[in-house]
Amino acid sequence: MLRGAALKYCLPVFVLASGLLHSAPAVAFIAGELSIGKSSATWNGRSGSIPLSATTVSLAAHLDPIPLIPIAFGLRAYSDTYQDKSQFKLKSSGRYAPEIMAWLPLGDITPFVRLGYLLTSRYTESTQATSGAATANMDFSWRGTGPTMAAGIKYSILPLIQLMATYERSAEALTYDSAKVTGGTAIDHDWKSTAKNFTLNSSAILIGISAGI
Repeated sequence: MLRGAALKYCLPVFVLASGLLHSAPAVAFIAGELSIGKSSATWNGRSGSIPLSATTVSLAAHLDPIPLIPIAFGLRAYSDTYQDKSQFKLKSSGRYAPEIMAWLPLGDITPFVRLGYLLTSRYTESTQATSGAATANMDFSWRGTGPTMAAGIKYSILPLIQLMATYERSAEALTYDSAKVTGGTAIDHDWKSTAKNFTLNSSAILIGISAGI
């Protein structure tokens, strides 16, 4: 009788648990992402505010350490190719940010948000600089740091494989690194002392794919 009662109460629980497991989307312990898209940015520096556009590639890896809790930790790298402006060129040598991501599983559709912090970014600004009566073509090297924020949606096309669309923003404070004359008259100037409150603010729309194991 006790065995029959146990079966009577355990069977519905077993059926319900089986249904939930079979209906839940596949969850990856480790996942990688690759995205590409267009970025718009504003360089706030010695020449004032300069609007820029770029092609951005983003590559990331995430670890989901706690089963059934939709939070992952990871590292993201960016490659940005900026379009040249008249008398102004910006070259990025990469941006790197640890980040945390949270999501809401809704079957095949998964909204997500990300928060990160750019620990290191490298830029070379090629522009024309003037000090007094002297004018020269200069290459300035900069280091950037600052927060990143993103929101997006993923759509499952196969188990552990998702298409994704992301909108993200970043705000970097720029620190002067070095200066080099590339043409014109050499300028004797303390560039570091005048490099105050320079920033690079960016936004991007990216399309990509995520795959997990």
